[in-house]
Amino acid sequence: MNTLQQEREKTAIQILSSRVHALEKSLAGCREAGRRLSSMLIDYMNEEANKQTPYIRVPKDLRKTKGNNPHQVQARYDILRILAHNGMSDQDIENEFGINSGAVNYARKNKWKAKHLKENQ
Repeated sequence: MNTLQQEREKTAIQILSSRVHALEKSLAGCREAGRRLSSMLIDYMNEEANKQTPYIRVPKDLRKTKGNNPHQVQARYDILRILAHNGMSDQDIENEFGINSGAVNYARKNKWKAKHLKENQ
């Protein structure tokens, strides 16, 4: 009976050691995947840091004027659309054009069309 119990213990030890070995192998794979993801993230962050957003200067005579007739509004919307399509952020457009964020959002919501211009209706 002593040998039967010894064989059971050996079998149990072998089972446990094979499971531990499998877990260690899986853990090594997870660590390697983590390293690869970290390096990919660092590469991506470096690429994003190296990208430069275009900065377009708007001449002062094209910035917001005091008139709000439909043609002036459409001209402003056209400039805002060009700035937005060339990659400028809303904050940059606001700073460059001298308007608030609501104006950019309103123009975008209206698909860059002046509401009261007859050609747009």
